[in-house]
Amino acid sequence: MSINEARAYVNAHYGYNGLALIDGDTDKTALLAILDLIEMDGSWSPVLALTVNGPNIVIKVVDWVNGTGVKPAVNTYLGSTGFVTDINLAVSVRGPQGLPGLAGTGTVSSITSPVDGGTSPRFFPVCELPAITGGTNDFAEIELRAKSWASAEGNDILINLYIANRSAGDPYYQYTTQGSASYCSLLAYRVADGRLIVYAMTDNNFRAIAVRVNSSLQATIYGSLIPQATVTGTKYFDSGDPATYPPMMNLRSRFTSFYASNSDGGLFPPVITSPGNGLISIGSNYIAGNSDVALINANLSGSGFSFWQMLSAGSKRFLATLTGAGRLGIGVTAPAEMLDIAGRLKTKGVVSTGSLPTASVSTAGAGGTASVTVAAGSNDIAGKLTLTTSAGSSAGNNLLTLTFNVAYSATPVAVQISARNAKAAEQLTRVYVSAITPNGFSLSSSGTALSVDSFDFQYLVIA
Repeated sequence: MSINEARAYVNAHYGYNGLALIDGDTDKTALLAILDLIEMDGSWSPVLALTVNGPNIVIKVVDWVNGTGVKPAVNTYLGSTGFVTDINLAVSVRGPQGLPGLAGTGTVSSITSPVDGGTSPRFFPVCELPAITGGTNDFAEIELRAKSWASAEGNDILINLYIANRSAGDPYYQYTTQGSASYCSLLAYRVADGRLIVYAMTDNNFRAIAVRVNSSLQATIYGSLIPQATVTGTKYFDSGDPATYPPMMNLRSRFTSFYASNSDGGLFPPVITSPGNGLISIGSNYIAGNSDVALINANLSGSGFSFWQMLSAGSKRFLATLTGAGRLGIGVTAPAEMLDIAGRLKTKGVVSTGSLPTASVSTAGAGGTASVTVAAGSNDIAGKLTLTTSAGSSAGNNLLTLTFNVAYSATPVAVQISARNAKAAEQLTRVYVSAITPNGFSLSSSGTALSVDSFDFQYLVIA
């Protein structure tokens, strides 16, 4: 009953004209005086509201009513000993967790709009990890999907983040991104008491975002996305700044990057921050002796890798192939050698290496005690032979045969022979290449037999 209702009741039931027909003027006067005193007391009644503070729900005083005089302060919170101005000192009225309901997706979502009066950017707290202590083993695996709020697909992005607050220095993280949208990202801030809070950030230009914590340990997960205009603390992660916080993989419509990082945080590859003209970049950070980038064809029945260039939506051009046997063909689909080029080769020099081929002498043309040796450093492409003839050498006969260490896939085009010493130069017109096969070549004497001496010849195989 309000004061006005009480006053009306007293007036109706007391006095000569009252319903009770009791002549209680004195009582009436006293009761009315008491009511007047109550009214003059000016007591204020608080208007309360429930407010979310991270995982907690606290009571906030938003107004005072039914009082006179100076109104008490508003925007205070109910603390353990009275009203407080700091929301973090307010008593949480959130009760214990109830019985589990039906399994859900664990996804929380929000839609932003420029017409709702909200700020831009907006920060949505997703979860928090406890402050660093000796016994914490916290982590959270977070997935964020966002798109433009449109009737079509919109410009979407998918971010997968693993983050932990265990390190005494910077928090540890790994993440991947798919899509090129720059309006949305995941951020992590460490506040003064050491907790690490993860936020989803977006602008308010018609965006739809959905966030899910797929797995976690010792993390506090917020049950809804409630936007904030600002954040506090020190930033330790921002997926929207890949130059400072490089991802493991960045799949985009342009400049896709795959990045492999070692745990010591070595030199980051420039493909992450400066993709240049490459649509796909593959990089690993530099650590001496441990900087390999491996491409593995896991198809056991496959024959290696092939490289193509798209010319139009319906046509492509073959560039090169790397077979399962390690043969590289440039413009060649089935390379016959370790390097097979369909075209001319321009180089500033050729370094010829390989195992030493073998040579055998023919006594019919070089003499009964003749010999042949292959100089150290010779190989199947080029080298030096020393032929020592003896008595009994003859004209028109085989002198020697050189056998390649590894046979060619086809007969070489030519073998060039030149003199390496003066004796060989004198007799060079009497020697010619009489046979070439994939396995080697032979030298024979012409119409005049060689004199008895030692001859140094150089050879060059042109395949």
